[in-house]
Amino acid sequence: MSPHVGITFVHGFLSSVKVWSGFQRLISADPQLAECSTHTFGYRSPAFSLHPLRRIPRLPELGDGLRTFLTERLPDQRPVVLVSHSQGGLVVQQLLAQAVADDDRALLSRIRLVVMFACPHAGSDLLLPLRRAAWFWRNPQERHLRPLQAAVTRAQRVVLNRVVHGAGDTRVVVYAADSDAVVPPAVALGVFPDGGTLPGDHSSIIQPDSHAHPSYTALRHQLTQLTAPPVLPLQRSVSDPVAAPTRPAAVAGPGPVAAGPDRIAYQRLAADLLAVPGSDDPAWRQQLYRLLPGPVRQHLPRNSVAHTELLGVLMTIEDYRESGAWEALAEAVRVLAPHHPAAARFQASLVEQGLVRPPAPEA
Repeated sequence: MSPHVGITFVHGFLSSVKVWSGFQRLISADPQLAECSTHTFGYRSPAFSLHPLRRIPRLPELGDGLRTFLTERLPDQRPVVLVSHSQGGLVVQQLLAQAVADDDRALLSRIRLVVMFACPHAGSDLLLPLRRAAWFWRNPQERHLRPLQAAVTRAQRVVLNRVVHGAGDTRVVVYAADSDAVVPPAVALGVFPDGGTLPGDHSSIIQPDSHAHPSYTALRHQLTQLTAPPVLPLQRSVSDPVAAPTRPAAVAGPGPVAAGPDRIAYQRLAADLLAVPGSDDPAWRQQLYRLLPGPVRQHLPRNSVAHTELLGVLMTIEDYRESGAWEALAEAVRVLAPHHPAAARFQASLVEQGLVRPPAPEA
């Protein structure tokens, strides 16, 4: 772990910084995270505000407040990690979108990791008719938690395009709670490519009671990955990024084969993968990508045309061949389309190109 990693926790709606006491206590007692310091960003989030001279802060103002906190309260912390719960994830996204809009590269370069627990990326439907009918309850934060809010959608679009799929080093990881009725897993995972589902409900997902708690081990794993040795991509020819001698039809031995697929082979592999049921659905492809190694996921291209996207994905996987990326792809397809003939054909194509070994015969 790099020295002076500053972890800032951001709480959710109707909550406070006290909700992070479990994480803070466990991190302070964890020798693997000895170089981490923990901080909390607190903000007013009452159900009502009856004071005539006070109002409840809105989401963009909270994002700006978090930005001020990082630049003035933690000026020397590198790298910075942001961990949020529920509405706190929307606050973090406001911060990131504002930093992108202002071209604040200094701040963005400091934020190396964002972990969002149970964030309502698409809003929360819980008791929505009652919330809308309560005309006397005018809470701007609650309104931002309703589905399809423009400010939330705009910020999320910027974060996806410029941070998640951008050229920077910021990783964004999302976690859902499998029993969460406030923010269901489909909403908490959203369209973010990196993350997973943990046991618990909307509250218990951020209340770890031991170092073995699933939420704590998930966060610790992400933190320890910050300084893991990078898996460097293989260098392609500058003159022709995909043209290369074709691999032999079979793998002669257990060692890797030096040559990668040629242009025609990439096209055939993309066509075989597109034949797998669901591969033309962006949501299915996101599931596929979640099963690939972390270094690969960070560099996968996105395209509205499925064939074009898959072609770029295959080329990226070849770059990370030595990390077992081809084997991970083959296994991911088997998991998502078990026993389907198209998945078997794709597996056979990988074997034919010498990218993976033939599967062991069943006993």
